[in-house]
Amino acid sequence: MEHLHKLILCLAISSLYCIVQTMTEEPCPEHSDCQSCTSVNVYEPSRNVKCKWCPLDRRCHSFDSNGPCTNYMNIEQNTLCPKARHEKYDPEEGYRLALLSAVAYAEPEYVQKCLYHSLPSYDFELVEAIGRKCNLRFNDYKECFAYTAISHKRSTIILSYRGTASTPKYKQLLDEALETFEEEKDFRNIGKVHAYFHYAFNKLYDPCLRESIRKLTRQYMSYDVIVTGHSLGGAMASLAAVALVKDGVVPGNRLSLYTFGMPRTGDKDFAYGHDLTVNRSWRIVHYKDLVARIPRSSDDAYHHGMEIYYPREGMNYTSNYVECRGDEDMECSKGQRIDLIDGIKYHTSYFGINLGEHCKNELRYRRSSEEPRFPDNHCEVISLKDAEKLANTEIKAVTESQCDFENDFCDWSRASGSTFNFQRHKGQTDAAGKTGPRTDCKGSNGYFIFADATGNLRELAKLRSPNFPIGPYCLTFYYHMYGEDMGALKVFVYSNKTRKKLLERSKSQGDRWIKQRANAKFKKAEIDTIHFEFEARIGKNYASDIALDDISITPGLCH
Repeated sequence: MEHLHKLILCLAISSLYCIVQTMTEEPCPEHSDCQSCTSVNVYEPSRNVKCKWCPLDRRCHSFDSNGPCTNYMNIEQNTLCPKARHEKYDPEEGYRLALLSAVAYAEPEYVQKCLYHSLPSYDFELVEAIGRKCNLRFNDYKECFAYTAISHKRSTIILSYRGTASTPKYKQLLDEALETFEEEKDFRNIGKVHAYFHYAFNKLYDPCLRESIRKLTRQYMSYDVIVTGHSLGGAMASLAAVALVKDGVVPGNRLSLYTFGMPRTGDKDFAYGHDLTVNRSWRIVHYKDLVARIPRSSDDAYHHGMEIYYPREGMNYTSNYVECRGDEDMECSKGQRIDLIDGIKYHTSYFGINLGEHCKNELRYRRSSEEPRFPDNHCEVISLKDAEKLANTEIKAVTESQCDFENDFCDWSRASGSTFNFQRHKGQTDAAGKTGPRTDCKGSNGYFIFADATGNLRELAKLRSPNFPIGPYCLTFYYHMYGEDMGALKVFVYSNKTRKKLLERSKSQGDRWIKQRANAKFKKAEIDTIHFEFEARIGKNYASDIALDDISITPGLCH
């Protein structure tokens, strides 16, 4: 009996000890920030760690519990806590960046026009458009593409990546899904990223995009850099943000990242390293966006922060949103059931903008060919200086001129009063064959110049010759005016006092190149120099391309 009493007494004391110990244990999950979580831990005179902070879910865990962080990620000392974020997500800025992401889907020659059209109250100016054929071994489709732009009013440099753009629809999405099962690639010593995104990123970044941003940040040292993109473009923007900081191109405190509907780009280590490297990062997700859920979450596929989740269909910049606590937060997109029916619909639309079709719909243009226009073996840069080379060409004085446009515009330049440029081109200008030539004037696959009607309805393209000394001249050229919406072509010769019309044509002239000659003659007392100008007025709709080729100006009258 005495032994039984002793046993009961021991059990009672043991139970009381357990109760007291439980009451005095630190309730770690109640701490909402790193500082308060780790402040309960002591190291002197002996180590007593009760709580740990996980940066991935931004929660406090008891020392023996399992959160999403691996051991090296957990924070136990408050001196190691990251600085609190002071920047808040701005939905109006998110809307602007969605428009800038939409502009990346425009063809290179329409990027500047779409910038003006989409953000008319801002001064965003295209700096460079950079592209490369982005084919995989079992598929071929349009290019990987990005552009850099600048706003002096906002002291901001923009890098925007084009997203998933494929023919037929969603073929590139299929590639993304298939490639995510391949081996991952190391990225800047912070983790691994999926092979497809690594491949697409390297197509453009080194050296083209890196050097484009480097030049801008050196020229405008106080400007911030914002990197953005949608879908695949979001994944490449995410990698670019890390690379620009790690490569020493942009200081981390001057860089921000906005992505829309981006897939999981790398593993958990990459997500952790990304959060440390890119402090101002907003990953915006529209409701049940399917692409934001692929590949499935795992240690090998983990989103970085910070997710901005719009939990309703039909989002706009006044809609309610959630600043998600963790990188993979069950209260946000991860907690939604995967929607295989409407998931792509949510993916293509952000803030009411159909990102992939925005510029095309607003400017009413069609891509002339689905064939890639950029090379496969290197990235190609189209600078603003190149795009407006005609406007800035020095007016030269010559005695004769012959130009077939095979290499450049020779000494021809954009004339005053022009609202858009002639462009060099070879091959068919319209895939449907309803306007424009199929070949150059010789019937070969050479270059010619043309005023592209798409996106330029009723606009005027003017081309100016170099200056010529006084005397008689013979102007010879080929023109092509084919299409039911055709506008008009005029040719003038100018002196410092007068203008004479040499030719005027309107309406469709048939699907053919027409050779034309015209004489120009002024009296010596009237002038010092003369020059010639072509004026191409686009018609009421897109079937009104006007092309020129083999322009020759020689001394003496035509025979």
